[in-house]
Amino acid sequence: MNTIRFYIYLGLAGLVLCLGILACSSITISAPWAGAPTPIALSPSNLDLTMTAVFSSFMATAQATQPGQATQGAAATATLLLTNTATLQPTYTPQPTYTSPPPTPVVIYVPVTVAPYIIIPITVIPVTYVVPTAVATTAVPQPGPTARPGTSAPASFRAAPPVINGDLSDWAGASYPVTNVVFGIANWTGAADLSATVRYGWDNAYLYLAATVADNSYQQLATGAYIYKGDSIEILMDTNVSADFYATGLSTDDYQIGMTPGAKPGLIPAAYIWYPTSRTGPAPWVAVAADLTATGYNIEAAIPWAQLGVTPATGQHFGFAFSVSDNDTPATTKQETMVSNVATRHLTNPTTWGDMTLQ
Repeated sequence: MNTIRFYIYLGLAGLVLCLGILACSSITISAPWAGAPTPIALSPSNLDLTMTAVFSSFMATAQATQPGQATQGAAATATLLLTNTATLQPTYTPQPTYTSPPPTPVVIYVPVTVAPYIIIPITVIPVTYVVPTAVATTAVPQPGPTARPGTSAPASFRAAPPVINGDLSDWAGASYPVTNVVFGIANWTGAADLSATVRYGWDNAYLYLAATVADNSYQQLATGAYIYKGDSIEILMDTNVSADFYATGLSTDDYQIGMTPGAKPGLIPAAYIWYPTSRTGPAPWVAVAADLTATGYNIEAAIPWAQLGVTPATGQHFGFAFSVSDNDTPATTKQETMVSNVATRHLTNPTTWGDMTLQ
């Protein structure tokens, strides 16, 4: 009996040895009567199970698939896939291999030489604007008559010069009216508002004027070039009538000279010359004196012939007009009315002036 047991144990040991060899060599033993072997599916989730649990699961699966042979012994009816636990490799779904991303492109800045901006200078031609200015008309070359037609203002020769002081008692002879309204007729209310009488005299040195002005409201605040905007007198005189008899514009031998009694209360008389334009400015070389009256004022003046470029002689004629300006509004400087001894008088047109004759 002991012998039989010995052989049984010896046979089992040999069987175990054979099985160990087969496991180490990964040899699959299949029974010729068995079907296709069912592989053991090992997933990463059961890698840590013991071999007992693995084979228990395998045997249960084999019996379920071979019900008619369940009593024949599992070892004889199934295919055994013995694998050394040390070399057991799991079967799993392949995972995608990580692919390194493409290298990040490196931007290399290559310096580029750019030609500098070239500034082309542009020559700008300035535009000259010519502003027209009042220019004295050149005298007509052909000679004309020596006297202007129309109103005549005779000047009497003075053997003795008058005293220029505003007192007209040393004046004798005829006087000539100044009543033609040539500006601001809407503001003129009659002779008491503005009118005058004037006398003329001369000698070899001066032309003399003496006027009695009717002005019911004496107003003068202006000075210098603006004295015409207050109570004042003026003369227009063409000193060479024949040379520019037909000229309708002012020339260098045409004069406009104004005189005023001055501003109250001081009443400092003054004179100013507007034409010729080369002479424009105060005219202190004109002697002026005035005296206020109940009905206006008296004014007299002496104008040097030398300042007019004239050598006087009996029978000589000049273009001439005598005028009086008026302002009746207190505290203002405004020319409201003008009267003249010549009804046709126009400032810048000598052909509209009258005549003065030296007697």
